[in-house]
Amino acid sequence: MTTATLEMYDQAVAAEVRAMKGRRNVTSKAIAERIGLTEMALSRRMNGTTPFSIGELQLLARLFKCDLDELLPHLDSNQKPFD
Repeated sequence: MTTATLEMYDQAVAAEVRAMKGRRNVTSKAIAERIGLTEMALSRRMNGTTPFSIGELQLLARLFKCDLDELLPHLDSNQKPFD
């Protein structure tokens, strides 16, 4: 697995979190408080600069009342997970 692949996956996770944030109409401030981050640290995660930890994603899933799986990007059937 290359660094570029990991970065792309981190960006895709961040995009899924941003989409769920919009669907659930939750503020960045509320998210940051709930998962124990500053708003600046959350911003770095939301733009994909810093990856979310699995623990943070679990807390987000609880906040959004969704399955953790819903915050993870899904591959098309013809894509291999980590080429």
